[in-house]
Amino acid sequence: AYPSREVLAQAFLGLGEAIEDSSIELSDHRVTMLPGGYAYASASASQQMTFAGGQTIAFNGVMSILLVETPDGWRFLAGHTSMEPPPGQ
Repeated sequence: AYPSREVLAQAFLGLGEAIEDSSIELSDHRVTMLPGGYAYASASASQQMTFAGGQTIAFNGVMSILLVETPDGWRFLAGHTSMEPPPGQ
């Protein structure tokens, strides 16, 4: 789990030069309002990454995010991604 968007971005910086392209498609979006100014959002995710040299990997899973409402708008509080195992594993 990544506690913030910044931490997630930092984790991917090490892959920056190795990844030539990345795309993600989200579907089945769901948002549940929670008491106290919080919301839980989830979506199915399909991601594909292409690395230097042309190798491509693809994976599917679910993303979930906890948001909090502030005077400046909704803010990312925490998130988690669970991916399906590759076929045959």
